[in-house]
Amino acid sequence: MNVNKTQLTYVHTLPQFNKILADPTKNIKDIYLPTEEVAAIVWENKKQFIPQDTTTNVLLAAFTTTWARLKLFRDRKVGGRCSVSRYRQYHLRQYCMDLEEKIPLQDPHKIVPDAKKRKFLRKEETKYYKLVYDKRVIQPDFTTLSYGY
Repeated sequence: MNVNKTQLTYVHTLPQFNKILADPTKNIKDIYLPTEEVAAIVWENKKQFIPQDTTTNVLLAAFTTTWARLKLFRDRKVGGRCSVSRYRQYHLRQYCMDLEEKIPLQDPHKIVPDAKKRKFLRKEETKYYKLVYDKRVIQPDFTTLSYGY
């Protein structure tokens, strides 16, 4: 996470102004005067003094990823619906799942506008998941590669 972002500080007194300018941990990028009484100082921390990010929780991220993978493997074993028959990894962090059939997604209360009557109607709608090759290059054997590979 990028914690060394540019900061903007407004100072009203000369001691505050001198304190920020004399601070060895700050890299001053710009100084301007929005009014006669206020100075604006744009600064960032020097590379040696970047504060540690305490908001990122590595354990929580690992738990979330693991839980999602366990759920995916559990759904693989579901019978009667679309299930994953096998996993393949083409290269780093690009996975492919071979699906046995399509999954219908039913929405019995889809809200659609009726432009002529100026009303909203509820209709039943069914969509199917399908294989999409929009963002990859199809090879002659119908495998795909990412662009630029």
